[in-house]
Amino acid sequence: MALLLPLYLAGALAIGVPIAIHLRNRPQGDVYAFSTLRFLLRSEFRSDRRHSLMRYILLALRVLALAALVLAFAQPWWGTPGPPAEASVVVVIDVSASMRSGSAWEEAKDEAQRVIRDSDGQQAEVAVVSMGSGPGLVRGFDDQDRSAAAAVRNLEPGYGGGDADAALRFAGQLLADRYTKAKRVVVISDMSARTWEPVLWNRPLPPGVEVQPLAVHESPADNLAITDLETPRTFWAADEPIRVVARITLPQAETSGDQISRDPVAVRVRCRTSVGVAEGEESTTQEQVRTVKLRRGGSATVAFDFRPEVLADVTGVIELMDTDDAWRDDDRRQFVIPAGEPIRVGRLAREGADDTFLAAAVEPGRGLAEAPAAGSTFAWVVQDPDHLDLGGLDVLILDQAVSLNEAAKETLAGWIAGGGPVMLMLGSAPTLSDWESNRWPMDIGPTRRAGTTSLQRLGRSMVQVGQRFERVDLRHPVLRPFAQPNSGDLFGIAVERWRPIVAPSLKPLMTMPGGDVVVALGAVEQGRVAVVGFPFDRAWTNWPIDPTFLPFLHETLSWLSERENHTAELRVGQSGPGGHRFDAPGLYTVSQLDGTSQALGPWSAHEAAAQHVGDIERVAVNLDPAESDARRWRLMSSFARLHAPAHAAADLDRAPTRVQAARAGRGTDLTWPLIVAALLLAVGELYFSNRTPR
Repeated sequence: MALLLPLYLAGALAIGVPIAIHLRNRPQGDVYAFSTLRFLLRSEFRSDRRHSLMRYILLALRVLALAALVLAFAQPWWGTPGPPAEASVVVVIDVSASMRSGSAWEEAKDEAQRVIRDSDGQQAEVAVVSMGSGPGLVRGFDDQDRSAAAAVRNLEPGYGGGDADAALRFAGQLLADRYTKAKRVVVISDMSARTWEPVLWNRPLPPGVEVQPLAVHESPADNLAITDLETPRTFWAADEPIRVVARITLPQAETSGDQISRDPVAVRVRCRTSVGVAEGEESTTQEQVRTVKLRRGGSATVAFDFRPEVLADVTGVIELMDTDDAWRDDDRRQFVIPAGEPIRVGRLAREGADDTFLAAAVEPGRGLAEAPAAGSTFAWVVQDPDHLDLGGLDVLILDQAVSLNEAAKETLAGWIAGGGPVMLMLGSAPTLSDWESNRWPMDIGPTRRAGTTSLQRLGRSMVQVGQRFERVDLRHPVLRPFAQPNSGDLFGIAVERWRPIVAPSLKPLMTMPGGDVVVALGAVEQGRVAVVGFPFDRAWTNWPIDPTFLPFLHETLSWLSERENHTAELRVGQSGPGGHRFDAPGLYTVSQLDGTSQALGPWSAHEAAAQHVGDIERVAVNLDPAESDARRWRLMSSFARLHAPAHAAADLDRAPTRVQAARAGRGTDLTWPLIVAALLLAVGELYFSNRTPR
């Protein structure tokens, strides 16, 4: 047995403390003989012998507990110390998705095993690090549970990207704590340009660390891939036409040896869709096949049109057929098109408000009818101020200064505090009420009037009523559709009266001349709010009869209800509904039961009935298209820039420690068994201490 840190044995001097206390507290006294107490004294002597034995047991427990603790700090090692390591090697293996191509992974494992065998023969200690979207320690230098070779055998590539810079920095930190004479990082990768281009080549690793790259498996030139997919965000009615467009790419060949044909390549593309239906019903499946031709270094698009027979979520897969790709994982792409549920829009209006245009815009073709129109994106729900019922609503359109009783105010306050989205329209009330001031992070200015302006147009005198918007933020998602050509002119809207919005926490969307903000968006409590400085009434503005009014209102309501976020399309490694992280491509369902989400695995239409429980959201997870990039990092000389001069390391010549020497051999570390023994002895000491008289 060897002690790795023998200086800690000096702590054995502490054993004298309980011995000194024991000697000091020994019972002492004079003995006097009284004939009348002779029998009583004999009984006292017998009791004192038992107490003396317990005191000796208590002393032994204290001494042994301290001895075990001191010995544990000295780190005893049972076995034969091995020879000190001459070098430290970190094997970094690329586990990104591109390593699944062809024989790349098998070649990488063979190279890693060869490096480990060579290192063992050179008396080098080995650690293994995986290089994925983040570095992972597969085996450390002091890991005695398994060998480096076994760690590599159990390693598998993932489906995500690779972060070479993070893996190199992590390996450098591992080597910075070693005191061997040679330190080396061996990187085994397919040298994908996407992985290696972001490396900070001007930032060296710790002094004395050398980097040796080993390139494996050049990807074939004919790596066809589906790199993009366009699908509608949702659909609102059965038999509604749906178009899915896929982009197929064929990268330019980098091979300089064999002559590669430049003729166009014909590719067959198949699209299979399934419509999930209610429990007990049969699912419907459609399949279409297209043929597309493309040249190397180019791309082509192919479109598929279909009509779902029922209003239910549509899932599908687009895949390349009959290809000779060495990497087939990027030849397919999943998608989900959720069936749209109408956004229920509640309306809480002031007395006498004219909602004719607003109601018709929220639900076109219905007006103020009581039943929603079939296939409508929005459902119009008029609220009674005296009996407010906000259950089931997605958005509430609210007038400023609407008359509410105390119960309605409490209901509305709970809606806002719980994250209920609101569109607030300002009116002719001079100020916000005290109740409104406590709910909205803003103030309002006095009513402004635009008046009239004389214009000369086409040689004729005309009178313009109202003013136009001076600034419109077309970068916001609500107004982004209006940035496209022929999408409508928001600057042609006339506003006759408005209330300026003073709200630093809200984002201005539309501004009048003079800087008055009349449309602003932002967050209140946990939800979203849109504030408009005028009602949608012809007495205030002509916007309700302008062609831009309907799309603006629909985009705003979708933004408020957060329907513009489409979580059905995710990349590998991203977190989806419920915070689940998906590490492989495929179709998944996430079911929310009792407030918690649970990933149920790949989904097919035939499993929909069995999984028709709780709130189900279907998610398509796809590879990052950048992983299909066939370009390779060719500047191998750049790895020399990561090496810092050896003379910059102050302790490179330091001899290996006794700890490293012991762990390089075979044996058992007794530190933790001794710590456990010390704890057990301490428990025994407490037990006897409570039973021993003072």
